[in-house]
Amino acid sequence: MQRTLPFDFLDKVCFAATDAVQGTSNAPTWELVLEGHLPEPALREALRLLALRFPVVTATVAPEEGDRETAKRWSWVLRDAAIPLEVVALTDEAALTELRHRLCDRLIDLTQEGGLQVVLATLPEEQRLFVKQHHGLADGRAMLTLLTELAGFIRAAERGEPMSVAAPYPRRAELEALALSPWAHRRLFVGGIWEYLRGLWSGIRLPVSELRQNRSLDYTGGNRTLHLTRPAALLDARAATAKAAGANLNALIIAWLFESNRRWHAQLGEQPQRVNMTLIAETRPRGGFDSFANHLTSFIVDLRLDQVGDTRALMLAAHQQLRAQAARRAHLRRYLVERWMVLALRMGDLRKVLFSAGPTVINLNLSNMLAIPIPTIAGEGWRVTAALISTPTTPRTGIVLTVTRCEGVVSFNFNYKTTVVSQEEVEQLVAQFAGLLDSASGGL
Repeated sequence: MQRTLPFDFLDKVCFAATDAVQGTSNAPTWELVLEGHLPEPALREALRLLALRFPVVTATVAPEEGDRETAKRWSWVLRDAAIPLEVVALTDEAALTELRHRLCDRLIDLTQEGGLQVVLATLPEEQRLFVKQHHGLADGRAMLTLLTELAGFIRAAERGEPMSVAAPYPRRAELEALALSPWAHRRLFVGGIWEYLRGLWSGIRLPVSELRQNRSLDYTGGNRTLHLTRPAALLDARAATAKAAGANLNALIIAWLFESNRRWHAQLGEQPQRVNMTLIAETRPRGGFDSFANHLTSFIVDLRLDQVGDTRALMLAAHQQLRAQAARRAHLRRYLVERWMVLALRMGDLRKVLFSAGPTVINLNLSNMLAIPIPTIAGEGWRVTAALISTPTTPRTGIVLTVTRCEGVVSFNFNYKTTVVSQEEVEQLVAQFAGLLDSASGGL
């Protein structure tokens, strides 16, 4: 008898957004820079234990009825399988770059293989540990839990300590994080319909402007990332400046992304009008909720770049919108409506929606993980000194920004598709962003 786990709303969305023909993998790649030497035998033993602790990482997915195109309901099918480990010896940085590109472009077919893959790369002076995860498995916060436990298993294996896994780490339903009563669920759902009607009316009055990174539907190119790094102390100073101005660091980063896009498009001879951005948000309660799964929703910041004058005004407007949305729980309202629609769709129809050639609805995407910094990951004679993440994009957001913090360094990871924008174009955008970040008082 097959052992299965429920396939939730975001699992289904992430799986649907994976398509070899369209060129979308929806599988982030974590690159951990190692100082010292991580022994291969200890890593293999740790991965064996990790598969027992997080059994979904080796699971495949299968329809509960029908086939890949017609099924609405799917399940995770648990398997007694190992987490794939690839060990490679590299001669130089060029070989490392080639490996990085190969891994970032690798497609994981969840119908045939598990959603977690690990590569240990050894260079003459250092090592890199690549951990590739399909986003259907879990969100970033859950992955940090997995990486922390992986490090603990490696340390135990290095010391020769016998280890066993008493129980699998819990994988809880998305709705459990919301803890809604039936009445609250219905009330938020009705409010979600209102949120969508309001958004539809706004789009009729003035559609969002199409930015450079929204114009192509050709996502068959490479998944690439430009990493802009700064000392965490600089961001702490920027946070204090934003707070003094009546906002916070999150709103300031949003403003930098809007303003850098406005300046970049001015270089291109364009003036965007209405531009919006999805801001990834967690639904987990603040404490006491352990779950290796996806527990995400998003806020939407919607601004007139042709009317809001400068970075400070953008920051305050974004902060005001986020506070208003949080007060009326707009992100949860939209989530419940989206959940209802997606779970009712056949997989083939959901793919058509995701890859449709309709007008641009969302311009930009930001995932700010500064509130959950990457923990110290170390063992006997080795430690992670830096962590980079490359997150593949999906139509029509050809550039997405993920912000992470590790070992006192903040990394602004600009992920992009090479068939949508060129590296030179992304460098122009990043230069504008860096100018705002590094200017006196963060451009305020």
